[in-house]
Amino acid sequence: MTKKVLIVLKHEFMQKVKAKSYQILTLIGPILLALIFAIPILFGTLTSHDTRTIAVIDETHQLFAPMSSAHDNAGRSGVELSEVHTGANEAATIDSLKKLVLAKSLNGYFIIPAAALANDTSTQRDTTRIATLHLSNANDMSLQEKIKGSYSTALTTLKLRTLGYDPTLFQRIQKSASIETFKVDTKSDAKANAGSFVLAYVSGFFLYMAMLLYGMAIMRSVIEEKSSRVMEIVVSSIDPYDLLVGKVLGVGLAGLLQMSVWAIIMGLAATVGVSQISSMTGGGLEMHVSPFVFVYFILYFGFGYLLYATLYAAVGATAEQESDVQQISMPITFLIVIPFLTLTTVIQSPSSPLSIVLSLIPFFSPILMMGRILSETPPLWEILLSFVLMALTFMGVLWLAARIYRVGILMYGKRFSLSEVVKWLKYS
Repeated sequence: MTKKVLIVLKHEFMQKVKAKSYQILTLIGPILLALIFAIPILFGTLTSHDTRTIAVIDETHQLFAPMSSAHDNAGRSGVELSEVHTGANEAATIDSLKKLVLAKSLNGYFIIPAAALANDTSTQRDTTRIATLHLSNANDMSLQEKIKGSYSTALTTLKLRTLGYDPTLFQRIQKSASIETFKVDTKSDAKANAGSFVLAYVSGFFLYMAMLLYGMAIMRSVIEEKSSRVMEIVVSSIDPYDLLVGKVLGVGLAGLLQMSVWAIIMGLAATVGVSQISSMTGGGLEMHVSPFVFVYFILYFGFGYLLYATLYAAVGATAEQESDVQQISMPITFLIVIPFLTLTTVIQSPSSPLSIVLSLIPFFSPILMMGRILSETPPLWEILLSFVLMALTFMGVLWLAARIYRVGILMYGKRFSLSEVVKWLKYS
């Protein structure tokens, strides 16, 4: 690394770190992102205590009592069942219930058909035996599951009783089939929960946002210097290649510092904050984070940033205004978006052939390999191979970007085209 590269590196680093926006984002960024994930959980917990009333029309005249009992025994809070007798005119009763739902005086009504308890001997689907649930909000999946669970339990109980079996025996048999899942570890197996999934997804989100924001910051910086003609003065005293390397490394060190702070805050949130959220939501959400995870997080951010920042810098050199590069930079942005969109699938199946291949693609590795490490740590050789591939790809990208950058920063009045870029590569 030459002395001029170090000068540019120091300038870019200090300019970035001294910015008030950088300092504020470094401190409150993780908190804001944590709120993005925590607020829906807390909001869902608070709204779950709202009582929703469902009217039940039981045409069998046998299922409401066991359904109500099953509902209470299962502790399905937030939903109140109320039986409605239709009398001689069922259509008029249903019409009045519909009006109450539309007037927001009732959340919905549930109709149990008279044939619900009939023996199903036909192979064809009998629509006369299907219960129907009518809701003001058909997107309330929690309410639907509670009604379905209570109804299924009541239906099973009565059918068993009809066949001469003891329903309590069936319930005891069901309880004996409970399963607890543990994650296999070299030391001691830990009880599995949603914590590792949350951490894998959040870390992927952090990497996605950081690489995108810092890459585009490099691109905007290059465009601003080029449009203001400052670049012409700068390159008179420093080689464009050294300028590119210094700019990328300077902003990268600032980003690395910010990521380190965020990683520490994430670690504190994983060990302290998650347990608090878990106690508030009543779930068994826990996280056990190895120190190596933070090392991997920083390394993957570093390699990912170098790859994307170099590409964005090259794109920035091809345009004089930021509006000119929106379409040009779209393919690079897609390279960041694709692994984030596939992150959930990779977390759920970290050892599948597709997950392995995708996580070894250098442009996808920072997000996807990090997700695999937090889900089911892959073999060490796969992790090392991903670093080697990213390093080799970065060298190739840097070589290509430097040749575009060398000509592009001094080229004015020409719109971007692939044929023009090819000429630039030949010039350098």
